[in-house]
Order: sequence, then C-alpha cells, then structure tokens
Amino acid sequence: TTTAAQVCEGQQYDMDFETLKEIPMEEYMPDYYIALRPEQEKPEIYQALQEIFQQHHGNCVVYIYYYGTKKLTMNEKKYWLDGSQEAVDKIKKLLGEDNIRQR
Repeated sequence: TTTAAQVCEGQQYDMDFETLKEIPMEEYMPDYYIALRPEQEKPEIYQALQEIFQQHHGNCVVYIYYYGTKKLTMNEKKYWLDGSQEAVDKIKKLLGEDNIRQR
C-alpha cells in the first residue's frame, strides 16, 4: 500500500516571488501543481500517481496541493515529471481536468 508520505515526501514550500531570479527561456522548465481533494487522498490514487511519476520522470518540479489541509508540498526529485503532454493527460484522466496546472 502506498501512502501520501511515500509519494509526496516533500517539504512544505512557501513561495517568495521576490527572491526568484529570471530564467532564460531556453533553460525554463515548467513546474506542475497537482491538487488533491480529500476524497482523492486514497492509496490507489497515490499508487497511480507514483506510476505516472516513474513512467514520466524528468526535471519539472511537481507540487501537490491538499485541499483538505490547504497545504502545498514539493515532491522529491524522484517524483518530478518530464513535462510531456502524455503525463499531463494521464494525471487529468486520474484526477480531473482542473486538478493539474502548469506554471
């Protein structure tokens, strides 16, 4: 059984846009924000996400927002995405169209 802690062992992340430096477009890697509603916080959802992260592993940072606790965590690097449309489509199919955003 996979738990949220195993999939999302990230740290709580407070964004400070004032300290972000400009990134040249050729080096830009999008970040992904995945939102989980309380009813989606189940072992089978975490397992499916873990499989997607493994199949589409890459250098795009993934953040998970938990609606129930209103917390945002940054995934460990091993759970980052490759930025492919296929990965995004799989997550949309699993969680719903509005539950993944790219920044």
